[in-house]
Formats: sequence, C-alpha cells, structure tokens
Amino acid sequence: MNQVDNAYVTPRELEVVRLLSTGLNTKQVALELRLSQWTIYNHISHLVKKFNSNRYDLVYRMSLRGLIK
Repeated sequence: MNQVDNAYVTPRELEVVRLLSTGLNTKQVALELRLSQWTIYNHISHLVKKFNSNRYDLVYRMSLRGLIK
C-alpha cells in the first residue's frame, strides 16, 4: 500500500485514480478494469473519505507525490 497524507491507498484505488487522471470517466474506468461502475464509485468514495477531498483533488495530491503522472 502507498501512504499519502497518512492515509493508505490500496493498489486498486491507485489504479482507479491513475485511470481517472488520464481523463477516463467512471464508466470507462470500470470497463478498463472489468469491474462494475458501482465498484469504481466505491473505490472513489473510500478515497474521498480518506482524504476528506473530492475526486479531482485526489488526482492532484497523488500527482504531487509522484504516485501518478
């Protein structure tokens, strides 16, 4: 797991954020990962709660820390 701002990010959560950072929407991320759209929403929801943030700020924070490009 990766640690960002004292919160742990699972490999799957990180993968979801990486795909979001490329401009894919939730449905496209779900198709790419062969998961349901609701599972992707769930991963995003967990991250938003962990960081008390929104999905766009998550991408920004993780990019600042070099976790995504």
